[in-house]
Amino acid sequence: MKLHSIFLLIFVSLVQTVPVFAQYIYTKSTPLLVNTGDTVFFKPFIFYILFSIGIIILLLKYLKVKKINNDLQNSIKLNDEEVDTIRTNLQQKIKFIDTILKITEDGIAVFDQAGNFSQINSALLKKIGYSLEEVKLIYIKTLVPQEYHDDLNDIIEGASKGEIVTKELEIKHKNEMLIDIRMTTANITNEIFIAVITDIFEKKMAEYEERRYYEKMQKLVKERTENYKKAKEDAENSNQLKTAFLANMSHEIRTPLNYILGFAQLLNEEDVEKEQIKIYTDLIQKGGQSLLHLVNDIIDLSKIEANQLILNEEDFFVNEMMNDIYNIYISDKDKTGAVEFKINIPKQNVGLYSDKNRIKQVLNNFLSNANKFTKEGYIELGYKHIMEERQVFLKFYVKDTGVGISKENLPRVFLRFTKFDKNNTRFINGAGLGLAISKRIVELLGGDIGVNTKLGEGSTFWFTIPLK
Repeated sequence: MKLHSIFLLIFVSLVQTVPVFAQYIYTKSTPLLVNTGDTVFFKPFIFYILFSIGIIILLLKYLKVKKINNDLQNSIKLNDEEVDTIRTNLQQKIKFIDTILKITEDGIAVFDQAGNFSQINSALLKKIGYSLEEVKLIYIKTLVPQEYHDDLNDIIEGASKGEIVTKELEIKHKNEMLIDIRMTTANITNEIFIAVITDIFEKKMAEYEERRYYEKMQKLVKERTENYKKAKEDAENSNQLKTAFLANMSHEIRTPLNYILGFAQLLNEEDVEKEQIKIYTDLIQKGGQSLLHLVNDIIDLSKIEANQLILNEEDFFVNEMMNDIYNIYISDKDKTGAVEFKINIPKQNVGLYSDKNRIKQVLNNFLSNANKFTKEGYIELGYKHIMEERQVFLKFYVKDTGVGISKENLPRVFLRFTKFDKNNTRFINGAGLGLAISKRIVELLGGDIGVNTKLGEGSTFWFTIPLK
């Protein structure tokens, strides 16, 4: 029923009721009750009054309900505006979070306590090589090697307690490659976690480089300390060598000079026989040759020490050089004696570009030592081709059946100012320059030098020259 209809009913009721009621009030001539003998009932105006009162009550109820309805409508309208505002803010925040997930270089993953992924950003997908659909079908432990599962459990347990947990571990790429990461995890709800995963390869590399630099510096300090000690020892040895050099040279020079001067004095005597004159002159000649050889060694050594030894390289045939050395030695009976002298060279002549005279000098030093310490058997001069590190070398050697060298004495074979006694069992002071000079010459020619020996069975001294 509409509002104006209710007002109309109230108005009609009042028009009919008010005059009657007024008459009753002022005259009291109209009874409220009518007695017909069998029935007592109210006069009609009473019903009008009751009906009007009901209509008024109904109107008040209607107005109250309408007010409540209006208030509710206003409240609903206000709530809709707040919901729209909240929805807008929420959409902005979601867009903000999505933007962060897209542009960040760090991997971000959301997962539950069982390890199921619910969200993962593109940066992390790119790092591990999976698609979003593939990741949602696997557990987080699938991406972590077995040895890090305890660390992963600690992360989830700590995050469940409200802690922000950070650990360094490894994850597996789809192709099984391992990636070093730092994983920082917190819980969103009781069973939902969010993790920020940072690739720490560069950090690991920086740590490695720092550690390698530290180790390099330690090594450098150690090397410099050792070099300092070595330089100090070398300086001390150099002083000792200078002293030894002066002592040895004074002896080595005096010996041939005594030959020369002594036998020259004997030649001045009047009663010298012709045969003795020949013997004396031969001894004087040998003393002179020994002295000349010593002087040449001293000059060579000084040039080598000052890095001023000049090589005169030229093309020559190796077989011809070897035959020249062989012929000179077999013509000297004092050198060969009862020892057989052999040569072993390839049939095909070989051309070589090197310092011919220096090679002959080294071979002559080898032959001189072999002849000195070989009393029986043979001495063999030879060379052959060898291959070392894709480079062809000629390996020259002098082999003898002499006394050999003990293992204890081998380290000093090529040192200066040392030489063997006649039994090759101990070193004695002396010039001892031949092998030391030979070693430096071979090194300057780009080769290597060494000796194979066994005490009592003989020695093979050898050196290599690159074939060019």
